[in-house]
Amino acid sequence: MASLRSGLGRDDYELVHIETKQLTLVIKGKPYHEQYEGLKQYRRLDFHETMEFFASGEGVRSVKLFDVDAGELVDWSGGHRPIFFENGVYQLLVVPKTDRVLSFYHESPALRNAISLVDIGGQAVLMGNLHFPNEVGLSTFEIRDGHRSVLDVTIEIFPTKLTYKQDYQILLDEVSEEIYNLAFHFIKRTYQRAKAKRDGAPSRSEFFRLMEAHIGDFLQAIRHIERQPHHQLSTVHVRVRGDQLGRLDAAGRNDLRKRPHVFRDVKRGIDIGSRTVMPQSGLKAKKELTYDTLENRFVKWMMTRLVEKLLDLFEHVQGKQKRYETEPDPGLLERIQSMIRALETRLRHSFWRPIGRLDRSVMSLVLQMAPGYRDAYQLFLIITRGLALQGKLYRMSVKDVATLYEYWTFLKLGQLLGKKYKLISQNVIQVNRLGLFVNLEKNRSAKRVYEHPYTGERITLTYQPYEGRLPTVPQMPDTVLAIEKKGKDYTFNYIFDAKYRLDFAVSGSSYEKRYGMPGPMEDDINTMHRYRDSLVARRGGPYERTAFGAYVL
Repeated sequence: MASLRSGLGRDDYELVHIETKQLTLVIKGKPYHEQYEGLKQYRRLDFHETMEFFASGEGVRSVKLFDVDAGELVDWSGGHRPIFFENGVYQLLVVPKTDRVLSFYHESPALRNAISLVDIGGQAVLMGNLHFPNEVGLSTFEIRDGHRSVLDVTIEIFPTKLTYKQDYQILLDEVSEEIYNLAFHFIKRTYQRAKAKRDGAPSRSEFFRLMEAHIGDFLQAIRHIERQPHHQLSTVHVRVRGDQLGRLDAAGRNDLRKRPHVFRDVKRGIDIGSRTVMPQSGLKAKKELTYDTLENRFVKWMMTRLVEKLLDLFEHVQGKQKRYETEPDPGLLERIQSMIRALETRLRHSFWRPIGRLDRSVMSLVLQMAPGYRDAYQLFLIITRGLALQGKLYRMSVKDVATLYEYWTFLKLGQLLGKKYKLISQNVIQVNRLGLFVNLEKNRSAKRVYEHPYTGERITLTYQPYEGRLPTVPQMPDTVLAIEKKGKDYTFNYIFDAKYRLDFAVSGSSYEKRYGMPGPMEDDINTMHRYRDSLVARRGGPYERTAFGAYVL
């Protein structure tokens, strides 16, 4: 790999170097924030956060990572400072040591398609760039030999503006606390760890993660039920000859009372008055073993319900409901279809076919205690309840940092207003739950209306209102605060726009030259001027601005 190292740029370093029996993997790029002028400035920073990194596979011989303090590759031992950051571009190179053709897999199609085979000197080498635009968290990829994974690598992407282990997690918590699962996305380049919740209505993205994690255990519980099913003895009545009747139960006696014509005079029989009779036929009670119990009906209903939810998920993934949600991914569609096939195979099993349809609620100790039934029931509850961040069991993709920042600023403004004013709107926040994940509704749907406790004047906070009837061009700022004043037929509007990008205090920065400190990007400031000057209205004369100020958050 000497030629590869010698070909690195002045600001690029080998960040990861993994040697296994079958391949050599190298990731190179800049191991520091974009805000710093170079590695020396980043090294001088008192940086306490440490990154997570994992690498496992067949015949791993060495794993080396770039150490910021040492300035060179060292053996991975944990506790290293971050070297991967959002919006960074990192070149990945995988050189096989055998004649086998390797492949790169990541669950995000964007990253999966970014790495391809390149013929170098007659050898098939995997090469491409890993890019994480505004996405932070863990990212796991595999190097595969056919369908077999030979190396798994997990890296951690850090934000460039927020303290990752503190501020970013608080941002996620506050967004999720205000609106459950608003922070979640479907499949992105990175993910956060999550845990199961005891309540909540999961979005389709949460259901997919939970289902994929537990489908194996759920099917194992179903097979255990098939081997040792719950059963009960049921009483059935069959019509037999009179000489085969024995002790009759209530149903048998009632049948004879209703059918007196079946009695015949005999020499030896039942004395009734002056007659000695015997019935020609009657109903005889018989005990039979049956598996069509309420518990088995409930288990069959659980399987049917999961199939229905998977089919709904498949239709949304395949149908491209909205362009910003996800593109149909053949690999993802196959994963969903395989789960559907597995459940439908069990439903077609000879044991489940005669089981009837559930027609009532079930309260049974069998579901809570019996082997198989208990496991299937508990897993079903987990799958259908949702996720919460800050766990360790599940991988859950979240929205990019810029989108979360927009949500957080809107929700935080609402919390600040709620401390001084009375919330009167019944339509506090509208969310869109029709897609694969939850979004705030735009175009004046997501808004909060407050009332001044003394004057009664209304204050309206609206998320991304669309202003189309303008003499200029349509506008859609992030948040608009409209304040009513008594005696005025118009509102005082204030525009707030969440700008995640920061003009860091580096040489050549226009903001740094003027103010001597970091601040918003120059084009973002120009955008705020455009918002303020474009939102106008005509009141019997020339157009007048309706926005009294525009502010970068």
